[in-house]
Amino acid sequence: MKIISKTFVALLMTSLAAPMAHAADTGGYIGVSWGMAAARNIIVDELAAEAVAAGLTVLDTSEDDSDSGYKIFAGYRLNSYFALEAAYVDLGEFTAFVDAREGGAARPIYIEGSADGLTIAAVGRLAVNDQVSCLGKLGVFDHETELSAGGFGLSGIFFTDIRDESDIDTFFGIGLDFKTSEQVSIRLEWERFDDLGDEFDIDLISLGISHHF
Repeated sequence: MKIISKTFVALLMTSLAAPMAHAADTGGYIGVSWGMAAARNIIVDELAAEAVAAGLTVLDTSEDDSDSGYKIFAGYRLNSYFALEAAYVDLGEFTAFVDAREGGAARPIYIEGSADGLTIAAVGRLAVNDQVSCLGKLGVFDHETELSAGGFGLSGIFFTDIRDESDIDTFFGIGLDFKTSEQVSIRLEWERFDDLGDEFDIDLISLGISHHF
């Protein structure tokens, strides 16, 4: 994270030092991206440990930690090196499952989660050639995270726990922008959304298209 922050600051300083009067390098854009979101640090191991502590026998655990994700974004290029960008991001859903037993009776336990929200980011850009640019992004994610857990405890007593949390956390990313015409670009990105719900991180790898005004 420190390396990414230093790189971003260097890009920012370069952009501020550059002339601001290049009309072709400024202007607004809108776009949409779609890809794969993958959750990290799902608490299935902690859930299994709690089941064992409660007197259950855990036979297996499983995770479905990936789902499709998308974003709709808009931004404004201040010059060749620097832009401001906002987006709505949906990071999909994930689940984890604990196959537990009490004697011979099944006592399954599950956890489900999802996250979506708005981002605001500063985007640094370095041109490789006339068509390809490298992107670096650092911003904040104003999101709503939903976590729910449920299952059967001792003696088959069903329980549920649902938490809806709203918070603002940091996110960052890198990518490549491929200019196909004066108005259209194709974008490939990887982004990391940290500490969602104070429980897990989500990576989003996406492919998108943008239209420049």
